[in-house]
Amino acid sequence: MSKGQLLGIDLGEVRTGVAICDDEQRMAVPLTTFEKHSREQLVAEILKLCHERQITGIVVGMPFNMDGSEGPKARQAREFGRLLAENSAPPVHFQDERLSSWEAEGKLIEAGLKPRQRKSKIDAIAAQTILQSWLDANRS
Repeated sequence: MSKGQLLGIDLGEVRTGVAICDDEQRMAVPLTTFEKHSREQLVAEILKLCHERQITGIVVGMPFNMDGSEGPKARQAREFGRLLAENSAPPVHFQDERLSSWEAEGKLIEAGLKPRQRKSKIDAIAAQTILQSWLDANRS
């Protein structure tokens, strides 16, 4: 994949976290969190971000079961990736996201944030973790 900014997505039932990386694809940072949307609205919001920021690819977190199998949540993530692709999104990639929310929670606790403060940030931090994992695994 050519260089350029990528979006990382932590797809959730209530909130969806989004992260972005630098043009050199070295470092991911949290970008935003979308509150409850229909899948169609969420696809439209992400496509809008892709256009505004000239995104070259999207990394969707895959919530595999701990044994590596795909359950209902992983199937939902694949379906979401398919919806993005059908709507002319940049190339969509998937990254194992097991324990990303747990890792994000730990980072926020270390930063000294109270539970109420963490709630609004955890999904974007999880998206950052997902995207950074993908970047690290695909570094050329």
